[in-house]
Amino acid sequence: MTENECLTRFGIVPDVSDLPTIREILRSEIQAAQSEEDDSGLMKLCCIQLFSAGDPTDSMLIWSAKRSSFDNGINIDVQLLCGAGVARTKEHLSSIGSEYAKHALQYITECEASGDFDCFATDEVLDFYRNYYGLSIKPPTTSDEHQTDEHEPE
Repeated sequence: MTENECLTRFGIVPDVSDLPTIREILRSEIQAAQSEEDDSGLMKLCCIQLFSAGDPTDSMLIWSAKRSSFDNGINIDVQLLCGAGVARTKEHLSSIGSEYAKHALQYITECEASGDFDCFATDEVLDFYRNYYGLSIKPPTTSDEHQTDEHEPE
């Protein structure tokens, strides 16, 4: 699956029922990164989609994606680890107790201290990525229409 196919199929904010598929795509891309055959754009998009779900348990998978290569470390923003919010993500990582989780927690804490999370708001992060992918929230034309179409790039 390409980045564009994934964006078209799932959008920026996918249905909850699509999250297992997105996690599997991301795991596959992390594995492909070991042989430098990953699609960094697809990997980042999957991280954005998982961020949008706000599940702190996804932070470790996103951390694995970020750590999978030098390029992915730069490409996948630290904020994407914190779809559940900074405090809730840090609490989750603390509860895991593994060295890998401790490294993720330390990284978030250092980034927080350096200002990477100043004015952090998940909805603003998602708005940024909607703009990044050329998606927009279309204003309703009548009072009965309150939908956004995130599945189709403009």
